[in-house]
Amino acid sequence: MIKEDPSLRAITHVVDNMRELDRIEITATLAEDYFLRHLPAYIETNAVRCWAATWHHEPVAIFGVTLLWPGVGQLFCFGTDNWGRGLYSMTKFLKKNIYSEMQGLGLHRAECKAQTHRGDVYSWLTGLGAEVEGTLFQYGKDRSDFQIYAWTLPDENQAKN
Repeated sequence: MIKEDPSLRAITHVVDNMRELDRIEITATLAEDYFLRHLPAYIETNAVRCWAATWHHEPVAIFGVTLLWPGVGQLFCFGTDNWGRGLYSMTKFLKKNIYSEMQGLGLHRAECKAQTHRGDVYSWLTGLGAEVEGTLFQYGKDRSDFQIYAWTLPDENQAKN
């Protein structure tokens, strides 16, 4: 089940019980590992859209978007070891809503980054319509490479010309 605007408690539960692959990936882009404890408050304050995937009323994943600047959003998603219990509902929800959510937020571009070795992320994001735009070499503080994925909406002004 997908719930919009999860509580700080739900976000904190997922962060505190985050699966190891997600923890490694996220901390690779944090100045200090301990900043992870500030992630729930950051999401609550900065996410312009946020959802929780739940299983038996327990949050198993958090996903949403923050704004980078006008027209461009940064997507995020991470989960607990029970992530798979919410994957179908998240996939179904995003396939149906990602472009309409982008339009509703006034975005022409939504992007996210993931470590290149994450084949699971590659399969999921490209299945949701994201394009792989390239590799960010040694992007992580651990020197791990990341791929950047993006969804873009057509430029309506160009279509009219």
